[in-house]
Amino acid sequence: MDDIPFAFADSVLHCLNNESYSLTGSLHDRVWTAACSTHQTRRVNFELDIFFRDNGTFLCYLQRERSNDHIQTLSNEPYLSYIRIDTVAFSMDGPLQRKNDEMSFNEVLDIVIPLKPLLPAVRELHFVIGQPNGDYDGREQRKHLRKLDFLWKLQVPRLTYFLCPSDVLQWHLRKNLKLKETTGKLLPLLTTTKRPLVVKPLVSSITDIETFSSEWSRNPQPQDLLVIVRMTNFVKQIGQKWPICTNQKGQDSVVLKHPTSAALFTLETLQ
Repeated sequence: MDDIPFAFADSVLHCLNNESYSLTGSLHDRVWTAACSTHQTRRVNFELDIFFRDNGTFLCYLQRERSNDHIQTLSNEPYLSYIRIDTVAFSMDGPLQRKNDEMSFNEVLDIVIPLKPLLPAVRELHFVIGQPNGDYDGREQRKHLRKLDFLWKLQVPRLTYFLCPSDVLQWHLRKNLKLKETTGKLLPLLTTTKRPLVVKPLVSSITDIETFSSEWSRNPQPQDLLVIVRMTNFVKQIGQKWPICTNQKGQDSVVLKHPTSAALFTLETLQ
């Protein structure tokens, strides 16, 4: 099969759905292996967006990576088996200009349930969902989230949130075996993680960091935490209270040792 031109193999891959495409890796052929590795990076990623509207309706669509293009009609479309979903996002409200696309929760289920075969490719979850306003009841929101748990109970390495139900965050800290990084508010709940974690606060102050580290110190079974802040002079400011050292990258960092274990709390600046 090595006589097959690379361009032919690459063009064939474009015609295969995800299931058939994954099988080409078992061919153990030089040309097909090369075509697969190149083609994998060129498949377009999509984000699945679900919006909980204040009036009790929903929006649901796929958004192409690094684009404002949306796919509005999702159910029963053959092209769904050719795309890759790498992010699932739950948000409140949604774009006002998409009011004509509002749907019921059952219509959302009709759309997302057929997407289950695509979920293993998801790498990140986004949450901007908290206590709703208007006529939409918080109990209804929690009920709907429970019915959508197959979309957020995923083994993903990254979790980004601005508002996030505590039970959702707790599930990931305890049961998401692949979780490596969170971006969001500096919540005390993060110190209960069962695995080492990189924490990127969206907004933080020295007081926030001190309170967070105190929570971590009180945890009898802590894990290593690496907190990466955006402010360039943050480490030097807090270094007036805590000792500063130099990490392997030559950057200033603060490292605190847990009082009763070998776990470390490290503070660095985003580079």
